[in-house]
Amino acid sequence: MKKSHQILFIISGLAASSSFAQQSGEMLINFGIAHVLPQAELKSISSTEPIVHGALQGSSIISSSSDTLSFGVSYMMTDNVAAELAFGIPPKLRLSLNSPSGNHPNAINTTVVFPALLANYYFGEPSSAFRPFVGAGVSYIKFTKNGHNTTDPVVNGLTNESITINSAWSPVYKIGATYRINEKWLMNGAVLMMPLNIKARIAGPGIGAGPATTDLSMKLNTSVYMITLSREF
Repeated sequence: MKKSHQILFIISGLAASSSFAQQSGEMLINFGIAHVLPQAELKSISSTEPIVHGALQGSSIISSSSDTLSFGVSYMMTDNVAAELAFGIPPKLRLSLNSPSGNHPNAINTTVVFPALLANYYFGEPSSAFRPFVGAGVSYIKFTKNGHNTTDPVVNGLTNESITINSAWSPVYKIGATYRINEKWLMNGAVLMMPLNIKARIAGPGIGAGPATTDLSMKLNTSVYMITLSREF
C-alpha cells in the first residue's frame, strides 16, 4: 500500500511539471553567450589615386569572428507566436585586406551594433518541454569606433585620415529550440542569420603617389550562434 502511494506521488509530480506552459501573455528575459561569425566578400574596390586603384584590384577581405554576451526580451502574443527584441554587447569586427602585393592583417577594425526585432513561431503545445521555432525580422546595423592597423605603413597610407562604414538595414532569419528546465526557466539554442551588404570609404595620404580616397563594397553574411537562458514572467 505504501509503495502504491509513492507511485501515485511520483505520477502526480510529473503531471504537475508538464502543466508548466510557454503560453500567451507571458514575457521572457533572455541572456547568454553568442559567437558571431561574419563571412566577408569584397564585391568591388576603387580609388581616386590611379596607382592605388590598380594595386588594389584583385584584393579580398577576410573577417574575424568574436564572442559576446547576448540579451533579449520576448513576449508571447499567442501560444505559438512571440515578438522578440534581441541585442547584446557590441562585438568587435576586424577586416584583413589581402592584395596582390601583400597581406594586411586587421587592416580595419570596428564595433558592430545590431539590435534585431523578430517574430518567432514556436511549434508544439504550450506545455511541451521541447519546442523548436523559426523566426524572421529586421536589424539595423551600425558601425562605430572605426580604427585601423597603425603598424602597417600601407594601411596607414590608405586609412590614416578617415574611415567611414555606412549603417544598413538587414533581414534577419532565426532557427532554434527551447527546452524547459522547470516552472520558470528555459534553455535556448539558436542560429541567427543576416545577409548584409555594406559600403565603406577610407581616406589617407596615399602610398607615395598622393592622397587617395578608396571606396569598398562588401557582402558581410553573418551567422550568430547563441546559447541562452530564459526567465519567464
